[in-house]
Amino acid sequence: MKQLAIDEVHVGKLHRFLTLAYDLDSGAIVLVSKGRGQKALTAFFSRLKRAGVFIQAVATSRPC
Repeated sequence: MKQLAIDEVHVGKLHRFLTLAYDLDSGAIVLVSKGRGQKALTAFFSRLKRAGVFIQAVATSRPC
């Protein structure tokens, strides 16, 4: 996995969010995590580091 896309999706009426991460090379969803921001991604990035994965590019979306 070299290219990663990260998106935060609003779920329901109570301001709940899911964070999704996609492998842009394969199109596979590689993470679905409760919450948003750094808290939702910290464990994921730790696992990638332990696995020796080197991410070259990250794409994110920002709500308007």
